[in-house]
Amino acid sequence: MDRLYTLTEAAGLIHGSIKPRRLREAIAAGKLAAIKIGKNLLVSQRDINEWLEQSKCPAQTPAPGSNSTAQTASTAPRRERASRGTSTTSSGQSTAGSANVQRVQNTAALLKSLSKTSSQSAPQSPSPSPARVAPIR
Repeated sequence: MDRLYTLTEAAGLIHGSIKPRRLREAIAAGKLAAIKIGKNLLVSQRDINEWLEQSKCPAQTPAPGSNSTAQTASTAPRRERASRGTSTTSSGQSTAGSANVQRVQNTAALLKSLSKTSSQSAPQSPSPSPARVAPIR
């Protein structure tokens, strides 16, 4: 029988940045087999290795005969998704972007005009005098 590891031990075996919580998530999702003894979850070395193999990302190699300098999915520029209610042009620009900028500028102008009128109409009150503090003896 393979040696059994606690989730903390198994996480440390895999990599220092892997937390036991990640292993618990994999167990709950049915991706990593575990044995529960009392309150402890234990995993075998074989099960850890199988889970790691399943979790591998496929290697991205250029297809035979293709140009090796062509952009792969990892090096291609990413296109931003347009937010709801917007569309994108062929160059990837959001058509609602100018409408959003205009709306922000209108709001800023409105707030600026409101702050000017409120400061002009409100009489200036004298600054409050500091509170007196009585010494404690």
